[in-house]
Amino acid sequence: MNPPIPPPLKDGVLYIDNSSMELFTTCPRQAYYYIIRRLELNRGRIALDFGGAFHDVLEYMYRKYGNAYRSNTDNADILAYAASRQLDTPEDDYRSVSYLVDGVAKYINDHPAEIWTILTLPNGAPAVEIPFAMPIGTIETVSWGKVTIIWTGKIDLAYRSRDSIGLMDHKTTSMMGPQFFAEFEIAHQMYGYAAALEYIFKEPCSDITINALGCRKPTKTGVKFEFQRHTIPISRPLLNEWHVDSLALVSDFLAHCERGYFPKATKWCVSKYGPCQYRAVCSLNPEHRELALSTSEFRPVTWNPLAKT
Repeated sequence: MNPPIPPPLKDGVLYIDNSSMELFTTCPRQAYYYIIRRLELNRGRIALDFGGAFHDVLEYMYRKYGNAYRSNTDNADILAYAASRQLDTPEDDYRSVSYLVDGVAKYINDHPAEIWTILTLPNGAPAVEIPFAMPIGTIETVSWGKVTIIWTGKIDLAYRSRDSIGLMDHKTTSMMGPQFFAEFEIAHQMYGYAAALEYIFKEPCSDITINALGCRKPTKTGVKFEFQRHTIPISRPLLNEWHVDSLALVSDFLAHCERGYFPKATKWCVSKYGPCQYRAVCSLNPEHRELALSTSEFRPVTWNPLAKT
């Protein structure tokens, strides 16, 4: 019988986000390494860094200009901001700052008019990159008593379209098409963000727009940039079920903590996006894994959706 493994509680509160939820549902061992040990692979993050830079430019654009970024002067300012971003891109990789500027220019050209207006937060700020922390319930444990669960994250953009409100989530990808959008139709993240939007604005959320930013390696015949949007109507029964699912998933995570063991779910050792970042560790004999985790191959996790940037 293993001793319990304490979860990362703060005054009896467990803060969870979409990354945590994805790990709960993918592989308990991943959840242990990332959430309990707070370690991630110290590898190149070119795709993530580029996606973050594109998000950053869109935040600047929508926060400063709202829907009115159509003049040449405004466009020049936005492109200058994109050009000022710093990307640690290897010389042989296409995702450079100039590639980012080209992508932003095409994004502005491809979206000549928005059919919605950006919501305003109670403090008067535009509803762009909104951090949230929403209580969703409590779970009783043997080892730590009653644990309060707080759902956290950041909403990229919240809008009003006609008489209803919705949210937009930017997704950078090298793939596109119906299969890409189908991934988000009933996704836990999307319904969780809808629940958070209703918590913030006290209005029903009618839909979610996936703002797909297709960015591919330039070729002679290929399309370098492709921007598509897909709107997902919110199902009220599925939104209600999101709360139940969330507490059940977190309860499973805490049960692993109480048992003191997080098993591998080997179905997900290799996915369409490549191998799990902990696959090499899990392939070692158990007595060698701690040594592997202590090397420079891994670094502390720093992501925090509530951190001020």
